[in-house]
Amino acid sequence: MVEAGDPNLMLLGLRFLALVFFGGAVTLDLYFLFKFANAEQGRCLPFINSLKARGFGLAVAALALATTLGFTVPVALMGSGSSQLPEEAGRLISGSLVYAAAVALVVLYAGMASRSTLTRLFSCPDSSFRVSLLKGAIYGIAVIPPIILITAVVGTVIKELGVEVESQSVVEWLTNPETTVITRIAIVFCAVVVAPVIEEVIFRGILFPSVFKGRGFLFSALLVGCVFSLIHFHAPSFLSILVLNIFFCAGYASTGSLVTPIVMHMIFNGSAACFALLV
Repeated sequence: MVEAGDPNLMLLGLRFLALVFFGGAVTLDLYFLFKFANAEQGRCLPFINSLKARGFGLAVAALALATTLGFTVPVALMGSGSSQLPEEAGRLISGSLVYAAAVALVVLYAGMASRSTLTRLFSCPDSSFRVSLLKGAIYGIAVIPPIILITAVVGTVIKELGVEVESQSVVEWLTNPETTVITRIAIVFCAVVVAPVIEEVIFRGILFPSVFKGRGFLFSALLVGCVFSLIHFHAPSFLSILVLNIFFCAGYASTGSLVTPIVMHMIFNGSAACFALLV
């Protein structure tokens, strides 16, 4: 007989909800494929020209890239042993907040250099916050199945080549039984809230429009996506993150508001954290 508080029953229920969630995401993908199969780029990405006109100068783009490399490279070098746990939750959060503060200074400089407000830097008058938020949620759910598929295929190929596939450090920390509850909460907070805001401001908010100015959408998305993938320092995830970046760029161009890719990023990271804990 199974008791009401049985953890196995609870885990089974959560896995069922995850399956329902995944089924809904696949349904969304089929809907978008049907809707946009013959649609023109201008209809799919109505704010694409506003992003091109929003291109930042070389100094701002270089400063943004230098800032993210200045924080991600040392962390990757110090955390090269993926099984090593964060020493404490407070240190993990404080490091992320310092990174966020540095990015805020870059945004302040970008606003001063272009003489623009925060709204004009990362949005446009015709974009609605409510619509941007809603589309971010819908698109964020829709990107999950194709990324899972790509990850599974790449993982299978790597295993067939005889190479052991290791998870990203954050996944190792999250699933390690020695990780405390407080540390897990800190990891999830940084992954689901802090990281999406920081990375979207840097890559979609500043770098993508800077590269996009005078170039094609796909080329710009691929170029920025390569850098975005590399700073995660996890070779097996390179293709998945590259495709994810293209989806984020498309989400940004569909509403003209950075709110959309931020919400997409939050939903994807949150789903990845949940799946890691449930599998």
